[in-house]
Amino acid sequence: MTQRFRDEDMKKAEKALISLESDYEKLLSKIFKIKNVFKNKRANEYLLHGIARRLGIIKRCIENIYSIFPLKRERLLSRNELTDIVINLHAFLVNTFGLLDNITIFTNSMDNTEIGLPALCCRVIRLCDKRIVRINQGIY
Repeated sequence: MTQRFRDEDMKKAEKALISLESDYEKLLSKIFKIKNVFKNKRANEYLLHGIARRLGIIKRCIENIYSIFPLKRERLLSRNELTDIVINLHAFLVNTFGLLDNITIFTNSMDNTEIGLPALCCRVIRLCDKRIVRINQGIY
């Protein structure tokens, strides 16, 4: 079977996969540190039970996909393996869009002066959220 990816692309992907766990742990650590800054219960709820939870699911989907279908794999996927890939890709996409939604709700539910977020940042996040809704409705 011929190689599907260039060597340099394979190395980049493998490096990203190796750093996935440590990057996730660093991000989670930052989330737990900043949760104490916010007095708003709703913001904290979306930070921990929305953003942090979805990041963990996204990370696990990536791990599952690459454990089933490593970049260097040469044989075809079985029907069950293909189904598992599709399930994980679906969960990845749903949680990626959900993550953006949680970030928007988190940002909108807190007082911007709590961490000095400029109003422009909030507008950009709202704009992204509206575009995603349009894409989901087939409008965009």
